[in-house]
Amino acid sequence: MMELNSNQQTETVEEKENTAKETITETPDVPEKELTDDERLTQLKEFRKNGSVTLDATYDVFKRIRNTFKNDTPWSGPNQAYLLSILMLTLEASLASLDSKSTESQKMSVRNDAIEAMSVFIGSMNGKNSHSAQSQLGMFLVLQNGIQQLQMIDSQISELENKLNNSK
Repeated sequence: MMELNSNQQTETVEEKENTAKETITETPDVPEKELTDDERLTQLKEFRKNGSVTLDATYDVFKRIRNTFKNDTPWSGPNQAYLLSILMLTLEASLASLDSKSTESQKMSVRNDAIEAMSVFIGSMNGKNSHSAQSQLGMFLVLQNGIQQLQMIDSQISELENKLNNSK
């Protein structure tokens, strides 16, 4: 039976928002000068397209995530087949970056497109019993943090776009 990481159970919404904000501000090659709204919008869009968010999970939980998408994810059509194939490459690389002997929660970088792909497939997952539900819950909690980070970036992009459109 899978145990939920105690950090995942007790983390408040405020802590999750702070983690997401830290991730958003950790974009590469950020100049020291104050950015204009146009520059910030360009930077956020580039990060959203090619960046990575940080997930926090134990090796075992992340391995369960990888195994779920590898073995139990239904797909249909060539687009989803491709999406799942690319997702698996990212999950394998992320899993390989973790210390397999550690039982502690570890931070890992996962590409934004992989988080989006996982969120597409999550809705099609089913289970049969309470053991399966508990197992999936730990995975969903980890992935929800990444999805929330992307939603915050999307919100910042939308706000900047609205601000720029209103100033024209």
